[in-house]
Amino acid sequence: MELTNIQGGGKYFEYTWSNTNNPLIYTAEAVGNGAKAVANGVILLFN
Repeated sequence: MELTNIQGGGKYFEYTWSNTNNPLIYTAEAVGNGAKAVANGVILLFN
């Protein structure tokens, strides 16, 4: 996971999608992106 600067100098996690048809990879990416969304929400609250 890498952090990206977005508006106002805050650092947020980038979402990743490989555009795969493999359901296992798709599910893993969806779970990872869900965790990143939660982390970004927490970061937003504390910025």
